Amino acid sequence: MIDFEQLARNMKGDVMTDSLHQMIYATDASAYREMPLAVVYPRDASDVKECIKFARKTKKEFNQY
Repeated sequence: MIDFEQLARNMKGDVMTDSLHQMIYATDASAYREMPLAVVYPRDASDVKECIKFARKTKKEFNQY
């Protein structure tokens, strides 16, 4: 299990793991659909750096919208 609360503690932005946010970001303009594990709203560049460090640590990829 990935500890997204750890990510939330290390950044100023929001980390959403609820099903509503996951469903909103599960699709894009294509027919492809993949449910995200979390949705992150970074507030500044340091938040983006934290997301990258977290992704590397947990060996998970992320998409930027």
